[in-house]
Amino acid sequence: GAVTRSLDLGGGVTLTLAHVPAGAFVAADGRAVEINKPFWMSVDEITNEQFARFDAAHDSFMERGEYMQFTPQERGYPLNTPTQPVCRVSFEAAEAFCRFASQMSASRVRLPVGDEWEWAARAGTATPLFYGEVNADFSKFANLADAVFRKMDRMRANMPGAAIPAWRPAVTNCSDGFRVSSPVGSFAPNAWGLYDVHGNVWEWTSDRLPDGRVLARGGSWWKRPQYATFAARVPYAPWQRVYDVGFRIVLEE
Repeated sequence: GAVTRSLDLGGGVTLTLAHVPAGAFVAADGRAVEINKPFWMSVDEITNEQFARFDAAHDSFMERGEYMQFTPQERGYPLNTPTQPVCRVSFEAAEAFCRFASQMSASRVRLPVGDEWEWAARAGTATPLFYGEVNADFSKFANLADAVFRKMDRMRANMPGAAIPAWRPAVTNCSDGFRVSSPVGSFAPNAWGLYDVHGNVWEWTSDRLPDGRVLARGGSWWKRPQYATFAARVPYAPWQRVYDVGFRIVLEE
């Protein structure tokens, strides 16, 4: 079962972390990996409310809809509600949040190394996703590209229904209920109590490519399961603020 602790960010905002034991596993790229020290990892992706304790001016903004009209509903879908994961946050800003959280906790807080992220996300499983195979029904476990994501909105009765055909790649026989990012913790956790390790938003790790770009893991609401497995990685410049990339943190014992 999950063993947790809390980190106080001030202002009545806290952050829950789960204990991740030491151990060994075979990574998605075939390497034998050993995690020598246990650590704590945030059970959720960092939320807008939590990130605002560090940067109150940050705005995760919105995902534009099909018809850029005038009412809030027509303009798109908010990504900046308090319980949604923070996004459009650069790797550099995520690291700065970790320094802030280190001061609040009097412990070292940082982004996970890629192997730590995979070990914690797997929680003892050996399948491509913690809940099973790529073709498994993900509706209870992850916010990925599903039937809701593919559906085209029609805001008014006089809008032509086929003005824009459905085009977003999605798994149409699954429905997780969300068009964009969901409030954190909306789906079942893995065996170590971590939520949204697949989908919702990509998560920064501290792994870098030789050209300096940083790797994010886990997929987002925009991705189908085959692009959100433990093997999936996307590289971005450390200063880039990407619409579907957020992060979670590690606290060292």
